Order: sequence, then C-alpha cells, then structure tokens
Amino acid sequence: MVANLITLVVGVSIAAFFLWTNNNGIKRDRERAWGKRD
Repeated sequence: MVANLITLVVGVSIAAFFLWTNNNGIKRDRERAWGKRD
C-alpha cells in the first residue's frame, strides 16, 4: 500500500514536471511567433 502511494506520487511529480516544461516551451514558441508577426 505504501509502495503504491510512493509510486503514485513519483509518477504524478514526473508527469507534472513534463507538463510544466512542455507548457513553457509552447509559451516560448508562441512569443517567438508573435515577434515574427510584428
């Protein structure tokens, strides 16, 4: 039970980290696209 909880927490942390970094990358690309448009 405890091992399952630890696995779940680690999995969620990794997923959140990847989502966060991916979101930052998209934001950067969008800013670059806006810069080109002007």
